[in-house]
Amino acid sequence: MGRHSKATTARLGNLNHPRRSYKPTVEDVSKSEDEDYIPTSNRQPLLEEGFFFLDEDLDSDSDWDPEDEEEVEVDEEELEGLKNESDIHQFAAVLCEAQALAVKAEREAAADKPNRPKHYTGNSKRSQRLHAFNWKKLAAAGLFLFDNAPSHQKRAMDALSARKMPKNAHATWTHHKDGPKMRTTCFSEHSTIQDFYYPDDHPTMPGWFKGMENIIRERSLWPQRGLNAQCEGFKCEPGKTDCCCRRLLFTQPDFVNQKSCLEELITSRGHICDFYPKYHCELNFIEQYWGAAKLQYRNSPKTTDIKEMERNVLACLDDVPDVSIKRYANRAARFINGYFQGLTGPEAAWANRKYHGHRTLPASVVAKLKEEFLKRFGGSK
Repeated sequence: MGRHSKATTARLGNLNHPRRSYKPTVEDVSKSEDEDYIPTSNRQPLLEEGFFFLDEDLDSDSDWDPEDEEEVEVDEEELEGLKNESDIHQFAAVLCEAQALAVKAEREAAADKPNRPKHYTGNSKRSQRLHAFNWKKLAAAGLFLFDNAPSHQKRAMDALSARKMPKNAHATWTHHKDGPKMRTTCFSEHSTIQDFYYPDDHPTMPGWFKGMENIIRERSLWPQRGLNAQCEGFKCEPGKTDCCCRRLLFTQPDFVNQKSCLEELITSRGHICDFYPKYHCELNFIEQYWGAAKLQYRNSPKTTDIKEMERNVLACLDDVPDVSIKRYANRAARFINGYFQGLTGPEAAWANRKYHGHRTLPASVVAKLKEEFLKRFGGSK
């Protein structure tokens, strides 16, 4: 395995020593005889929409031939570990590229239509193609953490939802207007498959939506007393789970466990997706990054119009240094580790100021920190 470049060593050093800075350097690896040289003639070009070409769609014109390489002994386990880590980084890079394209499209749309709402809903054709694209499933599992924003909780167009379902059969119903039919689901401990639409060869209702009543009957949950479509205003009595059709379906495991589009994309490729908790900015370095950008914006000159304001906001977001973002991540990691070791909020905050040289709080000093905290402040509140 090749050695780390000087720039990589500097970045790793900055993570453990926030106050130490290095001058980034780049080594020349453009020569074929260089130890770290990698041929780039076969690099997969990125399409405008953010997808990679498939290997079979590319014609290789590289002069590099593996047969010409000198045979060397390779540690297979180490090589497999490096390959898996590289695959995770590649997957993360594609996610970042897709996010950048979404932001770019939103900015262009906002520029064309100034009165258009400034948010990304995830319903664009790009999002649908991105979710349907056959990503390569990787051998290693990566952990992807996201801010707990409403846009990250957006569900797929065909995701399970009882919010707008009619009680009776309907010829053309879909959850979204002109959208796809709701997906097939599984329920019960035996993983019984259920389709919410009648088959196309049904004698009287070909392709119709079955309706909530028929869906519940197929699950053998329909009570003898019957059920209304929903309680008035969908304000059900607290604790009730079978007071109406909609509430009954809402509480079914397959509906409760419906994942967001983002989480489905990541977990379907064998990775782990999680979200930072709300109202705990000390655990979420993304919130700290936003806070730094807001501080810069407040210190900037006052704007005269909306376009100038948008330019200033984007500039402030881009001006937060990478090293600061890494320090925010280290700080959040220390809070997480402190809570994990039993520290309270005030204790973790004080320990973070007292011991900020690493990403974690060593177990050997946690007891001493708690004892010193009690002496100075008389206990946590």
